[in-house]
Amino acid sequence: MISLLALAIIILLLAIVFDVLMGEPPDIIHPVVFMGITISKLKPRFMGKENKIARGCLLLISI
Repeated sequence: MISLLALAIIILLLAIVFDVLMGEPPDIIHPVVFMGITISKLKPRFMGKENKIARGCLLLISI
């Protein structure tokens, strides 16, 4: 049976090989770009003068 450390190392190495072979995904499907676009579209709806912390947390949870 493979130990958890060995499994983690194997997964890390596979991820590195995959990243080298495939590279970064295009912007249209990149998760960070998607989150940024979503935040910029939702921010005006969530950010008011009152309860900024609660509204910011709700925006964070919604993504």
